[in-house]
Amino acid sequence: MTKYELLKACRSVCDALTRNGINATDTKYIDMMADYLRMTGEGQKVTWVVYYLSQQYDVGEATVYRMAKRLSENCEI
Repeated sequence: MTKYELLKACRSVCDALTRNGINATDTKYIDMMADYLRMTGEGQKVTWVVYYLSQQYDVGEATVYRMAKRLSENCEI
């Protein structure tokens, strides 16, 4: 399969990502976001969760806050 064929097959998904301002590289934060939602859902304090995840995923605390905010926004399909 070529890159062209892959893009053609996933065109509608790519268009939806573009319309909603989602960068394809944000996929690397999916596991971190799942942990964030699980931990905050369990009642952990957000500041502790952010600190823990920044250590666990080797990113800055600001990145955790930014991605949590960005990935929590509603989108239109």
